[in-house]
Amino acid sequence: MSSTTASASWSVSKSQSESRVAPAFYKTTPPPHWSNVSKPLSDAAPLDVSRRKFKSPWPSADMHGMLSFFRTRLFDWDEPPLPPKFASKAGGAILPPVHKPTWTPAASADSADSIVYTWLGHAICHLQIPIGNGRVVTILCDPVLSQRVSPFQWIGPARYTDAPVTVEEMAADTEKGGKNAWPDLLVLSHNHYDHTDYNTISKLLNPPASARVKRPHVFCTLGTKSWFQSNFGLTDAEVTECDWWEQSTVSLGSEAVLKLTCVPAQHFSGRGLLDRDRTLWAGWTFHAVSEASSKASVYFAGDTGYRTVPRGMPREEEDTLPTCPAFKEIGEALGPFDAALIPIGAYEPRFFMSTVHLAPQDSVLVHRDVRSRRSYGIHWGSFRLTPEDVNEPPKRLIEEAQRQGIDLAEFATIEIGQSVAIPIAALAPSTTKGAKDTTAAVEEGEALPESKLGTKQHWDEVYAREVSVFNEIGEEGEVWFGEDAVMRMIRFLETYYTDTVAGEFSSEEEGKAPAVLDLGTGNGHLLFEMLESSADLEEIVAPSRLVGVDYSAASIELARSIATKRGGTCEEVRFETADILDPANVQHLVDMPRSQLGCSETGWDLVCDKGTLDAIALSSQPIDGTLPIDRYTEAVAKLTKKGAVFLITSCNFTEAELVARFTAHGFTVQQVVPTPAFTFGGAKGSTTTTIAFESA
Repeated sequence: MSSTTASASWSVSKSQSESRVAPAFYKTTPPPHWSNVSKPLSDAAPLDVSRRKFKSPWPSADMHGMLSFFRTRLFDWDEPPLPPKFASKAGGAILPPVHKPTWTPAASADSADSIVYTWLGHAICHLQIPIGNGRVVTILCDPVLSQRVSPFQWIGPARYTDAPVTVEEMAADTEKGGKNAWPDLLVLSHNHYDHTDYNTISKLLNPPASARVKRPHVFCTLGTKSWFQSNFGLTDAEVTECDWWEQSTVSLGSEAVLKLTCVPAQHFSGRGLLDRDRTLWAGWTFHAVSEASSKASVYFAGDTGYRTVPRGMPREEEDTLPTCPAFKEIGEALGPFDAALIPIGAYEPRFFMSTVHLAPQDSVLVHRDVRSRRSYGIHWGSFRLTPEDVNEPPKRLIEEAQRQGIDLAEFATIEIGQSVAIPIAALAPSTTKGAKDTTAAVEEGEALPESKLGTKQHWDEVYAREVSVFNEIGEEGEVWFGEDAVMRMIRFLETYYTDTVAGEFSSEEEGKAPAVLDLGTGNGHLLFEMLESSADLEEIVAPSRLVGVDYSAASIELARSIATKRGGTCEEVRFETADILDPANVQHLVDMPRSQLGCSETGWDLVCDKGTLDAIALSSQPIDGTLPIDRYTEAVAKLTKKGAVFLITSCNFTEAELVARFTAHGFTVQQVVPTPAFTFGGAKGSTTTTIAFESA
C-alpha cells in the first residue's frame, strides 16, 4: 500500500456534540460522567464548566485516593527482581524482547488489504488502516518513547526495556524507506505520563525540517486541548477534542475516509497534585468509511478497569461483582471490530488496581463485550508501574483465554516492535477500475430499485455470518435498535401483566402462562430477556410457552445455539422457521398454542415484533396481488387472539402510520410506549416507535 503522509491533504470535521451512537444513559444534561456542573436553569442557559471534573459513573468503579495509594505502596508492594536481558542459562527468564520495527508484517503474512498493527511497547499502538485504492491512514496511539514516565527524566518509573524506535527514525523510515511509519493522526487516551509524553509529542508535532513529513492531527479527550495548544501552539484546526461518544470524520481531499469515536473507559486522570480528574479519559474506535475501502474497524481501549475487587476476594468470586457496562455498549453501538487493543498489565495489587486497570481475567471479557474478532494485549512490557512479574501478563492471558474457551490466536500478544497483518472481516464490493458496474441508474419518475434488505437471501447471509461469529467467539450478534428498545418493551410488559391484567396470567399456576410469539426473532434476544432481566415477568411467562419464528434457517440456528449457551430456562424456548407471508405457515402458527403448547384456545396472548415489519416493508413485489406489508398485517391480525396484545417496535414507521395501519385491521391502541425524542428542523421525532395494540 502506498503511503499518504507526504502528499495527503487531510481535513477533520468538528466533533459532533449530539452523538447518534450514545446510549440514552449518556444523553443527560450534564452527562453522567461530569461532576461539579450544575443543571442549567433553562434549556437555553449554558452550562458552567469552570469547576468541572470527571468520573466513571458506574457501580463497577470505586476510586482510591492518594492516601490509599501511599498506604498500598508501603505495605502491599511485593516486587520481584527484574530478569536479565539475556538468559544466564537455557530456558531462563529474560526481559521481553525488543525489535527494531520494520512497519511491515513477516514476509509470510498476507498484508494486502489488511490492518497492519505494530506494537511499540506499553500502550503505544501504531496502526495502518486501509482506506481504499491502495491507500492507508496511519495512526499512532499514546506514544511514550522517553526513558521515564514522570514530570522529570531523572526520577519516576523508568523503562526496563528500550524504546524500539525514535521519532527521528520514524521520519527517516517514511521519507527514505518508503514505509508508513510517520503518523497522519496522533490519538491520546488520557493525560497520565505513561500515555501522554511531552518529549515524544513535542518531536512528533515538530518534525525535522529536513523530513518530508507533516505535523499529525491530534485527537484528544475533553479538557486536554488547551494543554496541546499552550505547549505546542496548535491551532483549532490541528487538534480535535472529544467527549464520550462524540464522533469526528477524517477526509482525504473531499472524500470521507475514517470515522473516529471517543468511547468511555473506567479510569481517572491527572498530571499533578491539583488536577485530578480535571480532564477526561477514553478509548477510541476507528472505522474506515470510504466506499472504496474494506470497512476496517479497530478498537483502542487506552487505559481502563472493569470492576472493583475488594481486598482478599478469591479469584473465583470476582464474577459476582458489578462490571463496567461501557464495553458492551461499545460493542453494540460500534462493533463488531476486526481488531481490539486491550490492556492486560499493571494489575497488582488486585484490590487497589482493579478499578482502573484490567487484569487478564478482565481483558478476555472486554474482548467479548466489545465483539472483537481478534485482540492483542497491550499496557505491559516497558515500565514497571505495579509489582507483578514483568513476564506474567501474557502468561496469565493464555490461562484466562483457555478458561473462557477463546482460541489463543484470537487474543494474543506480540513482541515489542513486531508487526502483524490483521484480516478485515467484511470486504467491500470491488471498485477496481474497469470492473463492471451493476448499479442501475434511476431515472426521474422510475420506481426505486428493490432493496436487498427485504429479501430472504439477504437475511440468510446476515445470520449465517452471525452464526459463524457466534461459533468462533461466542458473540450473540446484533440487538436490533439496541438494548434500550428491548428494555422499553420489557418494562411495558411488566406493567401490563402486573397492573392492567393483574392475576390473569401466571407461570406458577398450571396452564395460566401466556402464549408468546416473537415474529422475526433473529437471535432470540427479546425472548431471552423476558426470562432473564425481569423479576416481574419471571412470575408471568413460562419458557415452554415462548416461541420465536423467523424465515431464515440461519437465524433459528443462531437462536438455538445461544439458548444452549445461556442454559437454564432459555433452553426451553422454542424456535422454528416460519414464513408469516405464507398462509399455510400462518395457520400452523395460529393452531400451535392449542396443538403444541397446552393452551385451551388457538391464537396468541402476546405477539411481538422488533423490526420485522420494517424489513418486510422494504420489499415491494406483490405476492398473488397483495403487497408483502399488507400480507404481514393480515397475518398479525389472525395470530393475535381477541383481547390479546400485539407489541411492535419500528424505526421506519411513525406513530401515526402504525396506528392507521393496525386500527384498520381490528386493533385498538392499548398504549404508545414513551421513547427518547429529538428535535430537528423545528419538528419533534424519535429514533424508534413502540406501540402496544389490543386485538378488538
